[in-house]
Amino acid sequence: MSFKISGFDDFEHSLRDFEHRARALDGETKVPLGELFHTAFMKRNTDFSTISAFFDATGFKIESQADFESISEQELDQFVKTNSRFGSWKEMFQEAMQEWA
Repeated sequence: MSFKISGFDDFEHSLRDFEHRARALDGETKVPLGELFHTAFMKRNTDFSTISAFFDATGFKIESQADFESISEQELDQFVKTNSRFGSWKEMFQEAMQEWA
């Protein structure tokens, strides 16, 4: 009697990826928005396919971190509520971070 077990290569790859990401979280890590809010995440959770398209549609001028930080949290939350399955930007960001990690 013989058995063929498959899927271990994928499982091992997933474990290595998880280990890499866990090490990256130890300390300060900078993750590009395009990686954090990847296309599959955006399509699954918003009305947009990219984070760039999402922010373009907000009407806010975002060319720097300072521009982003100057956005009204209430206005951004309202845009998120209207155009995604999330109730706020914080909720959307946390979901993306959790998925990334």
